Amino acid sequence: MKLFSETFLNPDETFYIWILNKNKHNMKKVIMASLFALVTIVSFGQSNQILSDGSKWFKEKYVDANFKDPYSYKELKIELDSLSNYDFYKKNSDSSFIALYEKYSMEYKEKYEKESSKRKPNETLVNIYKKSYDEYSAKLKNAMDASEKLKLLSEDEKKQIYHYIVKIDSHANNSYGNPVLGRYRFTYKKGSGFDLGSIYKAN
Repeated sequence: MKLFSETFLNPDETFYIWILNKNKHNMKKVIMASLFALVTIVSFGQSNQILSDGSKWFKEKYVDANFKDPYSYKELKIELDSLSNYDFYKKNSDSSFIALYEKYSMEYKEKYEKESSKRKPNETLVNIYKKSYDEYSAKLKNAMDASEKLKLLSEDEKKQIYHYIVKIDSHANNSYGNPVLGRYRFTYKKGSGFDLGSIYKAN
């Protein structure tokens, strides 16, 4: 069905309008493609920067301080992964973890109170029970907090990156001089940087 204005146009004018409309449609495609390419380039550049900084940071902060022979250290491969807000809070608010933390925090609390109430308490046990109780209580609180934050996330917030995970495969000599493969993982978060406490060996 033709528009009212088009009924008074000659064939040449109608063709001209068609060309304009087609060009507008193509221009939208070009703009969207350009924006997507720009986002991809920025994301790629940011990832490379995190990997470059992470490689240097790991060598200076961890390898030099903890390896038997830091001079033998050789990075074989480095990769970057990420964890969304949704995946992070979902993982840390697992109901099985909450039940486990609650169970152990209660058990160590009872042991701590029982030992502390004795006429001659074993101070070593008191300290062990108190430390364990504090650790599991903190884990329980973090898990409960994560559960609440998960409920409050909007759809856009769920997709946002919580932190990045740097993965490094390396070779280094042990105390016997033999090369050993090490797979290390640690996190990076915008605003707080690399986390020394998150480093762990995956093999």
